Amino acid sequence: MKKIDNCENSTVLVALLLAGILLVMGGYRIFSYLCENGGMNVTTFLLGAAALVLGAVFWAVSRRATPHTPYADMTALRDRSVANPAEIFRDKRAWLYLLCCFLYLCFQNGIAVWLPNYYKTVHHMAGGAANAMLTLFFLGALVVRMLSPLVYKRMLVRTFYLLTCFLSAGVFAVLLLTPSLAVQRVLLVLLGLLQGAEVPAL
Repeated sequence: MKKIDNCENSTVLVALLLAGILLVMGGYRIFSYLCENGGMNVTTFLLGAAALVLGAVFWAVSRRATPHTPYADMTALRDRSVANPAEIFRDKRAWLYLLCCFLYLCFQNGIAVWLPNYYKTVHHMAGGAANAMLTLFFLGALVVRMLSPLVYKRMLVRTFYLLTCFLSAGVFAVLLLTPSLAVQRVLLVLLGLLQGAEVPAL
């Protein structure tokens, strides 16, 4: 992770961005397939086996990653947490942080299920087209995670987090009130940008 944060090679960074986008799009296409084909067949078992293999590979690779905090000097806090892992929870802000993470994950998981059903029911879209609308949302969320370090050079992280929270609520309301599907596609990408911005900000 440190090597990626310090990388200045634009070709490598663009390749990582595109790889991430393709992985996310592919993952949600697989998710939508499993939702539409809930039966236990050969394809389902093959996807499950592939997920287990990838999970094992990611676990093995992640053991080599060194956790770090690029936006603050947390050396003293890390040293204290080694002696007492629960030390961080003495601060009330830690509990607030956990609450924010929990609510954000509730929204993300909820919209992953609700959004395709909304377009199937209200706009009478086919399954593939409805799932493509969800892909637009997560495409925006993925892009902003790559771009967020550039934003932090011009704006405080706390300001960025609060701004994206309130703006995303407004964009979501406009999305539901807009009849044009073309405009809704643009708003979904924008909503993904604003919602996805909250992950690195947290």
